[in-house]
Amino acid sequence: MKKVLVLLTIMGMFAITGCTKSPEAHCAQAMDNVMNIMMKGDHIKKMPKEALAKMKEGMAKQKEKGVKECVKDYDKAAVACAIKADTMKAFMACQPKKKKADKKK
Repeated sequence: MKKVLVLLTIMGMFAITGCTKSPEAHCAQAMDNVMNIMMKGDHIKKMPKEALAKMKEGMAKQKEKGVKECVKDYDKAAVACAIKADTMKAFMACQPKKKKADKKK
């Protein structure tokens, strides 16, 4: 019985820490994952080193902007999905569906 209570307590602690992650930290983690996915593409392997270095520099600059945009439109489920994605196709499937009112804007 004590083992079960200890296990439930530990699971509860993990659930609480997962729920209290700030949108900024959550979005930054998603941006890092998406950038890593992009860097694994076949086209990246064929790039000259100089171009690759410039691309990485540009991505680092865009990360801050991307995190701000993500926080502004924060969707916890979509961000969690982006963190779990292992391909660009999987990442694109994470995007929340636009409502009809959003499309008219």
